[in-house]
Amino acid sequence: MARSYFPKGSKRDRFFYLIVDPNSPYANSIKNDVKRISDRLKMGVKLILVNKYKGSEDKISSFICNKKGFEDYLVNSYGKANTCKKGLDYVKRSSDLIFGKFNITYTPTFITQSGKKESGINTHLIRHFLENNGK
Repeated sequence: MARSYFPKGSKRDRFFYLIVDPNSPYANSIKNDVKRISDRLKMGVKLILVNKYKGSEDKISSFICNKKGFEDYLVNSYGKANTCKKGLDYVKRSSDLIFGKFNITYTPTFITQSGKKESGINTHLIRHFLENNGK
């Protein structure tokens, strides 16, 4: 269950996945740049939160339980402390999928619809990667 953002004028079938831990200093340093890249390329973003850093499980669960969205993520609004079955299930499923099945170890990571992956915080390289690998 990803939280989505689609810029005005974008098509719903053109997007990339953004894999982040809410406590990752690297991911937090470029979150607004990612939105600008999304707007510029007219590509949607599907946000997937994962539990890699200490304390992020509670933030992720609160985010899900409080029904927060991509815009909330951009301003670090995870909602009031809250845990619910849906939030705890999300934390387990997203971490199992990302760290297990996809073997991703770094956040932020960008995944295109074709499955190509790029990790890092160099926004020039990220934009170039998405331009050349986006649908």
